[in-house]
Amino acid sequence: MKILFHAILLILLFASVAVGQDKKSEVEITISQQEMPDKAISVLQPLLSNANRVGFYRETTNAEISYECKLKWQGKFFSVEFFEDGSLMDIEQLVPFRTLEKDIKKKSRESLQEIFSRFKIRKTQVQYSSKKLADEDIITAVIKENYENLTLRYELVINGKSKESSGTFEILLDEIGGFLKQKEVIRLPLDNVIY
Repeated sequence: MKILFHAILLILLFASVAVGQDKKSEVEITISQQEMPDKAISVLQPLLSNANRVGFYRETTNAEISYECKLKWQGKFFSVEFFEDGSLMDIEQLVPFRTLEKDIKKKSRESLQEIFSRFKIRKTQVQYSSKKLADEDIITAVIKENYENLTLRYELVINGKSKESSGTFEILLDEIGGFLKQKEVIRLPLDNVIY
């Protein structure tokens, strides 16, 4: 029964990819620390040693598997996402939109107004990544707030309405708030159903 359910879920996810690449179908399942890739746990150690509210997740997004650790570290909320092999994808820090620099807020709103006639920002995250640094060095840079060698992006989750559609969207902005990418978010909350 469980295998049949997962097969149906994968068919639905593949179908959503075929219909349009601008949709993000996401299923997040709570897992134990032991189910995380060893490589990911090793990279996370500097954060895990002093963290609380730690949770581990396996995420299927448009049929691609990733792993995520959500935690609170020194009063800040982080989400650290890994590829299936345990290598670091990015680190996201949850922040209130109002705390962003004035110019970034202005540019972000302008970017959203070009796409949506109406919108409400539900969640703001600062996203850190790097193609130059080793995974451990990215974690260290974020901990030390040394962002010089990191790629900085902003990820906004909004409820928005445009001429074409309305719904929940994930918007990726560059370091100054300029538009990069938009995906409609389709969440399939199956955690309670499966387990």
